[in-house]
Amino acid sequence: MRSRASSSGDRAAPRCRRATGAVLLRDATLAALLALAGCGPTASRPAPRVAIVPVDTVGVPAAEGQALQTALTSALDRSRAARAVPGAAAAAAAASQPAEWTRCRESSACLAGVGRRVPADLVLSLAVAGLGDLRLVRSRLLRADDALPLQDLQETVQGGRPALETYAGSLARRLFPEAARRPWYQQWWFFVAAAGVAGATAAATWAVVRSQRHATGVVHLGDL
Repeated sequence: MRSRASSSGDRAAPRCRRATGAVLLRDATLAALLALAGCGPTASRPAPRVAIVPVDTVGVPAAEGQALQTALTSALDRSRAARAVPGAAAAAAAASQPAEWTRCRESSACLAGVGRRVPADLVLSLAVAGLGDLRLVRSRLLRADDALPLQDLQETVQGGRPALETYAGSLARRLFPEAARRPWYQQWWFFVAAAGVAGATAAATWAVVRSQRHATGVVHLGDL
């Protein structure tokens, strides 16, 4: 005849096993959620749309300004930091503004209006002046929604048109720097792997607990 204590232990054993499994599953799930939600990668913002208005040229052929704009557009196409809107759309928006283009180019509010008509998030105005093979390039970057100036650079480039095309890549990287790459322990695959390890550890622990269970329902985890 089984004792009352033994009978009570048998009835308590399934409850103990279920409670232990629930605790392990809860802890593994919590660890995974904390890893993915608290330290995981955040959604990246979309790259801003940039309207590069027609380049103003002084003392150099207009083709040099067009070459600079084309090279800068190509540099942005290879970058993830910004997206250049089609040049035809920017040119059409610039032509549709009511003020004379020479005056509009010097007005942040007018340039911002051009950007909103494209539509674009940012507006980049470029001017190139030259003497011999020396070029002076002015770059003005501003926000389209409120005309806030973000950059106003004046730089010299030696070497004529070929140097301008090379300079475009450097200018794009400085005006639109790419975000620093996350270290390996902040990459998405690291957190997915960590969540998987947490789940596997919980499953393995529960398997060991079940294998060490006595008939009385007492879990034996080892001897000291």
